Amino acid sequence: MKVDVYKGMNDFQREAIASLEGPLLVVAGAGSGKTRVITHRIANIIQQYDMRPDRILAITFTNKAAGEMKERVERLINVKTPWITTFHSAGLRILKLEQAYTGFSHPFSVMDEDDQKRLGKRICKELKIDPKMIDPRKIIWRMSQWKNQLVDIAKVEPNDDLDLWTQKYYALYASICQEECLVDFDDLLVKPVRLFEQHEELRKKYVARFPYILIDEFQDTNQVQYRLIRLLSDNGNICVTGDPDQAIYGWRGAD
Repeated sequence: MKVDVYKGMNDFQREAIASLEGPLLVVAGAGSGKTRVITHRIANIIQQYDMRPDRILAITFTNKAAGEMKERVERLINVKTPWITTFHSAGLRILKLEQAYTGFSHPFSVMDEDDQKRLGKRICKELKIDPKMIDPRKIIWRMSQWKNQLVDIAKVEPNDDLDLWTQKYYALYASICQEECLVDFDDLLVKPVRLFEQHEELRKKYVARFPYILIDEFQDTNQVQYRLIRLLSDNGNICVTGDPDQAIYGWRGAD
């Protein structure tokens, strides 16, 4: 017996839940039920098309929010939805599933902040970086900034000493990570994007796998997240919710 996914919804929410084909942008303020709309829309897709739950990719921004959304869907229609997740968790899962494409010689490890600090000290020592002359933390920040902007770091035209040292640091950092099968938090998104850009058959595999994509709080996506979704959304069935007044990147000067 199908669940009434429209029960208790207002007209605008009903329209968003019912509009399953093509792109859909839901703009609404805090506390207006955007996440509830996403949850009921997932349920509607599964019920109306008899869709396998693992063919729906739903992205939110924290593990807690993803867990709550999974629980809501399960309570609503009694199915588990494995691809309700965060951007980074989705990227990690893709990399694990497609290990053969990564070029690593054995299963990779994800570095935490302490691992990165230890690797950073090792690289600074090898490059003879003097912390009094250039702050290693600024180098790591610039490297992360470039990676999330999908910049080809080796081809950057340096503007200052920080850029120069970041290029030197990154060249050794990337070499060590590849040799020792290590990825950092940024790589969990950058590497899937690069794999999809370089291997069209792999990209098409995931486009076919996810005919429906939903993103909660879309106003907080950055360049690499946006690129990942563009690579996966050939089907055009993408629904995003957002509230520009709650964007977290605006204060950093991001577009």
